[in-house]
Amino acid sequence: MASDKDRLENIRQWLEGNGQGEEEQLDGLLQDGDAMDDVRVSAYLRQALNRRHADEMMPADEVGKELSRFKARMASKQMADAAPQVSDEETSSPSVRLSKPLYVRPLFWTLIGVAACLLLLFGATWWFRANQPAENPDIAYDVPRSKLTVPSIVTSTGKVIPLTGQSQNLSMAGGNLSARNRLLRALGFDADEVTTEKCSIAVPPGKSYDIVLPDGTKVWLYADSKLTYPLTFSGKERAVYLQGQAEFDVTHDASHPFVVITDKLDARVLGTEINVSCYPDEAAHVALLRGIVAVSVNKSDQSVTLRPGQGVTLQGNGSLAVAEENMDTYEYWKNGYLYFDDQTLTIIAKNLERWYRVPFVIDNPLLAQKRLRFFCLRSESIDRALELLNHFSGIEAKRSGDAVHIK
Repeated sequence: MASDKDRLENIRQWLEGNGQGEEEQLDGLLQDGDAMDDVRVSAYLRQALNRRHADEMMPADEVGKELSRFKARMASKQMADAAPQVSDEETSSPSVRLSKPLYVRPLFWTLIGVAACLLLLFGATWWFRANQPAENPDIAYDVPRSKLTVPSIVTSTGKVIPLTGQSQNLSMAGGNLSARNRLLRALGFDADEVTTEKCSIAVPPGKSYDIVLPDGTKVWLYADSKLTYPLTFSGKERAVYLQGQAEFDVTHDASHPFVVITDKLDARVLGTEINVSCYPDEAAHVALLRGIVAVSVNKSDQSVTLRPGQGVTLQGNGSLAVAEENMDTYEYWKNGYLYFDDQTLTIIAKNLERWYRVPFVIDNPLLAQKRLRFFCLRSESIDRALELLNHFSGIEAKRSGDAVHIK
């Protein structure tokens, strides 16, 4: 017979999407009232902590509601634990005395005490946090990418975990969404409203990295980029937050659209391959390689739907410009190239600067808008890249001090 610890661990595994076995095993866990009670309190605690990590304010009245729910659950549990357990034969006898010592499960009440303390703590700190500058709730702890030397996972508590190799499969944090949502409903949660912990993959300048998200979506992250994602996708949407540039090969799931959120644009897809770029000092851009995607401007009713081979750029005046594009650019990048087709020298220089971590300065302003077709393996040295750039007539690029000057 499974121990209390084993039963709690089984439920936790299913809740995190890692449950093993058939649905019948999940049905058995759902009928385990004592274990579900303990997990329910733990889940409320976890949810409160997740709100804290996600920088979601918990107003005082919400703290009160949370505490009231705990008290109601305490009262219900106390009545259930206090009820004497007798056999059918005993209940049929009029002389039976319904008396039995009360028994309260220690783990349950320990969790209740911790929960009350945490909720009171949240209430006491709410006023202070409410008067602090607002932060984006979708961004995990911010670590400057320029400070990193290798691609790293940044947890919601600020822990930095260096990544090795060229790719990382994060799908072990995914799993059976329907099973997880069944558990959440049984625990009294609405899956669409549950705040899950988030992590970030941060890629420094001069590096690139490939990942597979919990839902199977493949992501190619460009240099100086960060992708923030939930440890487990739940609810109606699969939302991630991007700073920088990345290409997404999205796993098809018509009932759970995949949404790439940036500071300027949002891209909503069902199953597709797109490239999204949103660096602070450049125009935001989305290119569609295949499938279908709807792109909208933040805090605006502007939106466009792209067809394969099209890209959309958010212009300086806030409008969206759609144009046909050569999608080879994005395929070449996935294959290890710096590739630009009919692109301005300004954009090329900016990308070379981001990759080689050396400032590029265009001394001749007449060259800034000169359009070129340039490509170079990312594994090549900066000297080789400058050699290829100097093959173009009218361009002289050379290193001078700590920068590259083009004239």
